[in-house]
Amino acid sequence: MKRSERALIAPCVLLLSACAAFTPVTVPPAYKDNGVRVGPCVSGGPDSVAQQFYHYRITHPGPGLNNLAGLRPYLSDALWLRLQAAQRAPQMHSLFLQNDLFTSRTGGIDAARVSSASTLPNTDARNIPLRVTLTRGNQQWQDEVLMVRDGKCWSVDDVRYLAPSVFAPSGSLRLSLENR
Repeated sequence: MKRSERALIAPCVLLLSACAAFTPVTVPPAYKDNGVRVGPCVSGGPDSVAQQFYHYRITHPGPGLNNLAGLRPYLSDALWLRLQAAQRAPQMHSLFLQNDLFTSRTGGIDAARVSSASTLPNTDARNIPLRVTLTRGNQQWQDEVLMVRDGKCWSVDDVRYLAPSVFAPSGSLRLSLENR
């Protein structure tokens, strides 16, 4: 190959490589499989499932671990197992387990408004914290619900108590269950 031919080829190669840089690239999800869910679940995105969970809590009030079976479709497999273990524990009568575990205030809730989750561009998201504005009578406060992906379902994995609480031994449901 002559030197003049090489001189012509070099700019063409550069031009082609520049064009390739502008070609759209499809990026596969970081997690191809989100695992398998053992129990039943509720359909919807993270904010929808969280809102349904709190609606269920309002229509089925009760302290502590009452009506645990009814909560199963809303709870992650890990939280479900932890709550079942707490139910069987001899310390079941502790003050913490006799209150509403899913809010930082005692006495239950009258209304809940879950903040909207941003649009998820793909299935990479595995957990999303959502703020929840809770109301009981004339009191209003916020907690945070951690939604996780169990298989193809979104479910509640933890509640972070943001309002001052006198009954919870720790700042979240999971930590409080560990410290009971």
